[in-house]
Amino acid sequence: MAIKKDQFREALRAGRSQNSDRQEPELNKRLTQRLQQEQAQQRRLLLVIGVVVGLFLTVVAALVYTAEGTTVLVEPQEAAENASVSIDGFGLLLGDYALVFSSDPAVIISSPGYKTTRADFPSGEEESLLVILQESPAKLSLRVEPAYEDARWTLNGILAGTGATLEKEVPAGDYELKVASLSFMPMDRSFTVERGQDFQELFLVEPVKGHLDLASTPTGATIYLNGEDIGSTPQTIEVPGGKYEVKVSLVEYSPVIETITITSAKTTAKREYHLSLLPGELTVNVSPKGGVLLVNGLKATPAMGKIVPVRKKVLISYQVPGFSKKTESVTFAPGEKRTITMDLKAENGVVEITSTPVAQVVMNGVTLGQVPLKVSMPTVEQTIILQAKGYEAVTRKVIPKKGVTTQVHVKLVSKKQVSMDKAAQAAQSGGKGSIVGMDMALFKPGGDVFIMGAPRHEQGQRANEFQRKVKLVRPFLAGKYEVTNGQYARFKGGVQGPQDQPVVNVTWLEAAAFCNWLSVQENLPEFYVIQEGRLRGMNKKSNGYRLPTEAEWEWLARKAGRRQQTVFPWGDTDAIPEDAGNIADESAQGKTRFFVPGYNDNHAGLAVAGSFKPNKSGLHDLTGNVAEWVNDLYSWQVPKAGQLLIDPLGPVAGDRHVYKGSSWRSGTRTPLRAAYREPSSQGKDDLGFRVARYVCVDE
Repeated sequence: MAIKKDQFREALRAGRSQNSDRQEPELNKRLTQRLQQEQAQQRRLLLVIGVVVGLFLTVVAALVYTAEGTTVLVEPQEAAENASVSIDGFGLLLGDYALVFSSDPAVIISSPGYKTTRADFPSGEEESLLVILQESPAKLSLRVEPAYEDARWTLNGILAGTGATLEKEVPAGDYELKVASLSFMPMDRSFTVERGQDFQELFLVEPVKGHLDLASTPTGATIYLNGEDIGSTPQTIEVPGGKYEVKVSLVEYSPVIETITITSAKTTAKREYHLSLLPGELTVNVSPKGGVLLVNGLKATPAMGKIVPVRKKVLISYQVPGFSKKTESVTFAPGEKRTITMDLKAENGVVEITSTPVAQVVMNGVTLGQVPLKVSMPTVEQTIILQAKGYEAVTRKVIPKKGVTTQVHVKLVSKKQVSMDKAAQAAQSGGKGSIVGMDMALFKPGGDVFIMGAPRHEQGQRANEFQRKVKLVRPFLAGKYEVTNGQYARFKGGVQGPQDQPVVNVTWLEAAAFCNWLSVQENLPEFYVIQEGRLRGMNKKSNGYRLPTEAEWEWLARKAGRRQQTVFPWGDTDAIPEDAGNIADESAQGKTRFFVPGYNDNHAGLAVAGSFKPNKSGLHDLTGNVAEWVNDLYSWQVPKAGQLLIDPLGPVAGDRHVYKGSSWRSGTRTPLRAAYREPSSQGKDDLGFRVARYVCVDE
């Protein structure tokens, strides 16, 4: 503890008076030492204080050097007048100037009636921070009593909420409030709220009161309100708002039940009930079943109960085909239930059946015999089938009539004629009915006789062109075009060449197999019998696809569509007409051994099938493009003199087949003639085929 100078002097005087001269030097020594110690402590303390102050000033200088400062401006003016600013972090406020020393500095501004806002210090060299405070909303707490949950709250014409209470924050200002419900009368209220104000209000609402004005025709019906009898019609009842089940009941009349709701939007419900008499209930037992029951002209279901009008005649009828119709008229009392039985009796009629030609009659699967026939049968629809050998069966449906003889006469059509008609339709369809689009032409030779082959004196004639007298009888279809790569590829994939050019390099057996495949696709009997890769025979009665016979091909090339047969497919003239076909023209020089000088068909090789106009038969490419396989085996056998061949299919034995016609390589008279024929067992690059088939099966 430090000793003051005055205390020291007082102690010295006291020592002098109490002690002797012997003690004074020692006391002085001790006091001097104590004083020196106190002075040394004071010097050390001043030194420490100086160091601390120096360090503090250094730190303050460093902080001031690194600090960020800005002027804080607050808007609006009303908020600025009462604003309170604090620093979020380490810093100082000097009036409206903020000095901060921490990282990510911010200021917090609050003012009564405004939302407290935190604002980050501006970046860069901006010298001021403008903070715009947002007004604090007022808090509304409104409720209705009684607590109707269907209440709707509207502020300034806008729906603000639903339910018994409304809790909502709104800006300060003036408001027009409307609270409405179907359960109470609406209320309006105007009020003003301040910023941040807690506005609370209780609305005591008046429940809806309404009226039920109920009447009926006839009058005097009992009224039940929610199951309680409240009297008779007419009557007016005062009721609070809500839902009510109203039942109006009168003896012999059907009751009326309705739910009526009384709301603030509709406080009065007025009803005029027109009561209807209780309907009757009809049940009908019928025999036999399966007929048509009519009640007042409307279809009804027997034995299931049918509601019918009362005090009026009800017309009931029941009918079953083949039975006498029964009708009854009945009148029902209100609410009456009645069962009626309708037992019908069977009735028959007579049917007289005739036909041309004479046919067998089958009815409902039972053979009745040969026409003419008279048969008694039930007056219901009967199915009659007339059959005769070689003719298409005819089916007729007939409904006999009681007391009347019904006449049925049928003219049967031969199967051949039917086949002809179908073939004609197929030919007119342009190949649309074929699986690969075979466009066929129908030919009816009708016993036409012509001479195949060529006489020895004919220029270009070859020794194998024996003359034969031929008669074609069976109608047949022949392809208008040669079979194309695209068509053949449907049967056998991997075919090369353009899709619309004739297929070539096909053997006779491959062409026959294609015909059989085409027959199968169209549900026709196969014409060729092929087993183990060899031809074993032909089904001569088949109307399936096949190759044209040599006789048919030559007839088509030189006689069909003409009065007289010709030498060439185009006629008898040696001059080849323009557009006659794709043969070895001048463009084929160097590609073929011979060419026709002066003829130009614009095709040096194969052409698209049908590129040239048809000949008189209507078939394309009988001249040129590709030679064509025909059905016949090749033979050198000389025909018998005077022999007439009818629809010949060719020899029965041989190791090669005939092909006919010229190709794009043909440049001489010989192959251009219709009588030209050659044998082969292999395919060639200028040899193709077309298809044919008989119109009907030969019986």
